[in-house]
Amino acid sequence: MIIPAIKIPIICLALLSLFSFSTSAFAADSAQDALVRFADRILSNQLPDGAIVMGDPTFPPFQVMPYFSNLAAFGLMRAYDITYDPRYLNAAQAWAVWYIGHQNPDGTVYDYFGQVGQ
Repeated sequence: MIIPAIKIPIICLALLSLFSFSTSAFAADSAQDALVRFADRILSNQLPDGAIVMGDPTFPPFQVMPYFSNLAAFGLMRAYDITYDPRYLNAAQAWAVWYIGHQNPDGTVYDYFGQVGQ
């Protein structure tokens, strides 16, 4: 199932705040299952070069919007804090490397559209 690009930021925000609402063991189990689904969805939107893309990651041209990708990376770090799954930490680190590699001299990072490596 492909989630429309506009829902990716919503998923990221939900992932960041997921555990603040669980009050019972059942709710915590459900929340952790949702956390893993959301984090895995973010992983599926990461390209081999570390970019976290909006939209379908299997169908170029790709769209990278660093603002939303940063939210996704924060969500991945939160998922790592809770699950200790190294995939989430590695993905957040790969995003950070991509981000640093695409910074302009003034520290900004533009939105990118196109193919991998462009």
